[in-house]
Amino acid sequence: MISKIYSSNTTLFKVGERKGKSKQEIEEMVSKRTKKTKTKNLKQSEQKLSHFINCNRGYFNKGKHKGKSIDRVPVNYLMWVLNNVLELNNSEKKILTKNIKLKLKTK
Repeated sequence: MISKIYSSNTTLFKVGERKGKSKQEIEEMVSKRTKKTKTKNLKQSEQKLSHFINCNRGYFNKGKHKGKSIDRVPVNYLMWVLNNVLELNNSEKKILTKNIKLKLKTK
Protein backbone atom coordinates (compact mmCIF):
# COMPACT_ATOMS: atom_id res chain seq x y z
CA MET A 1 0.00 0.00 0.00
CA ILE A 2 2.86 2.37 0.75
CA SER A 3 4.04 1.96 -2.85
CA LYS A 4 0.89 3.84 -3.99
CA ILE A 5 2.40 6.96 -2.47
CA TYR A 6 5.17 6.90 -5.02
CA SER A 7 3.39 5.39 -8.02
CA SER A 8 0.47 7.82 -8.07
CA ASN A 9 0.28 10.47 -10.79
CA THR A 10 -0.92 13.09 -8.35
CA THR A 11 0.65 14.31 -5.15
CA LEU A 12 -1.00 12.63 -2.17
CA PHE A 13 0.83 14.39 0.63
CA LYS A 14 2.25 17.79 1.36
CA VAL A 15 5.85 18.05 2.49
CA GLY A 16 6.17 16.80 6.08
CA GLU A 17 2.58 15.60 6.30
CA ARG A 18 3.57 11.96 6.91
CA LYS A 19 6.11 12.83 9.60
CA GLY A 20 5.30 11.12 12.90
CA LYS A 21 2.55 8.95 11.42
CA SER A 22 2.54 5.17 11.67
CA LYS A 23 2.54 2.95 8.60
CA GLN A 24 -1.11 2.07 9.23
CA GLU A 25 -2.13 5.74 9.47
CA ILE A 26 -0.32 6.51 6.22
CA GLU A 27 -2.01 3.57 4.47
CA GLU A 28 -5.43 4.78 5.64
CA MET A 29 -4.66 8.26 4.34
CA VAL A 30 -3.56 6.82 0.99
CA SER A 31 -6.69 4.69 0.63
CA LYS A 32 -8.95 7.67 1.41
CA ARG A 33 -7.16 9.89 -1.09
CA THR A 34 -7.01 7.35 -3.90
CA LYS A 35 -10.68 6.36 -3.81
CA LYS A 36 -12.56 7.33 -6.95
CA THR A 37 -14.74 10.36 -6.53
CA LYS A 38 -17.65 11.49 -8.65
CA THR A 39 -16.63 14.03 -11.24
CA LYS A 40 -18.79 16.35 -13.27
CA ASN A 41 -17.02 15.49 -16.53
CA LEU A 42 -19.21 13.01 -18.40
CA LYS A 43 -16.27 11.27 -20.07
CA GLN A 44 -14.70 10.40 -16.71
CA SER A 45 -17.81 9.43 -14.79
CA GLU A 46 -19.93 6.35 -14.99
CA GLN A 47 -22.72 5.53 -12.61
CA LYS A 48 -23.51 1.84 -12.21
CA LEU A 49 -27.26 2.40 -12.15
CA SER A 50 -27.40 4.80 -15.10
CA HIS A 51 -28.94 3.73 -18.37
CA PHE A 52 -26.83 3.08 -21.44
CA ILE A 53 -28.34 6.06 -23.30
CA ASN A 54 -29.70 9.34 -22.00
CA CYS A 55 -32.99 9.39 -23.89
CA ASN A 56 -33.88 13.01 -23.07
CA ARG A 57 -30.65 14.52 -24.34
CA GLY A 58 -29.66 11.81 -26.84
CA TYR A 59 -26.14 10.83 -25.79
CA PHE A 60 -24.43 7.68 -24.55
CA ASN A 61 -23.81 7.29 -20.81
CA LYS A 62 -21.62 4.22 -21.21
CA GLY A 63 -19.55 2.38 -23.78
CA LYS A 64 -17.05 3.21 -26.47
CA HIS A 65 -18.82 6.44 -27.48
CA LYS A 66 -19.61 7.65 -23.96
CA GLY A 67 -20.56 11.33 -23.92
CA LYS A 68 -21.20 11.48 -27.68
CA SER A 69 -24.51 12.34 -29.25
CA ILE A 70 -26.30 9.42 -30.90
CA ASP A 71 -26.33 11.39 -34.17
CA ARG A 72 -22.50 11.42 -34.29
CA VAL A 73 -22.02 7.69 -33.71
CA PRO A 74 -21.56 5.32 -36.69
CA VAL A 75 -24.55 3.20 -37.65
CA ASN A 76 -22.51 -0.01 -37.16
CA TYR A 77 -22.05 0.80 -33.48
CA LEU A 78 -25.75 1.60 -33.05
CA MET A 79 -26.64 -1.76 -34.55
CA TRP A 80 -24.09 -3.52 -32.34
CA VAL A 81 -25.51 -1.86 -29.20
CA LEU A 82 -29.05 -2.82 -30.15
CA ASN A 83 -28.09 -6.46 -30.73
CA ASN A 84 -25.57 -7.02 -27.92
CA VAL A 85 -26.36 -4.81 -24.92
CA LEU A 86 -28.79 -6.64 -22.67
CA GLU A 87 -29.55 -3.79 -20.25
CA LEU A 88 -31.40 -1.56 -22.76
CA ASN A 89 -34.89 -0.44 -21.84
CA ASN A 90 -37.73 0.13 -24.32
CA SER A 91 -37.10 3.86 -24.81
CA GLU A 92 -33.41 3.22 -25.53
CA LYS A 93 -34.34 0.55 -28.08
CA LYS A 94 -36.78 2.96 -29.76
CA ILE A 95 -34.18 5.70 -30.05
CA LEU A 96 -31.61 3.28 -31.46
CA THR A 97 -33.97 1.83 -34.07
CA LYS A 98 -35.14 5.32 -35.08
CA ASN A 99 -31.55 6.54 -35.54
CA ILE A 100 -30.51 3.38 -37.40
CA LYS A 101 -33.43 3.79 -39.84
CA LEU A 102 -32.59 7.48 -40.38
CA LYS A 103 -28.92 6.76 -41.03
CA LEU A 104 -29.67 3.88 -43.40
CA LYS A 105 -32.13 6.07 -45.40
CA THR A 106 -29.56 8.84 -45.86
CA LYS A 107 -26.89 6.48 -47.24
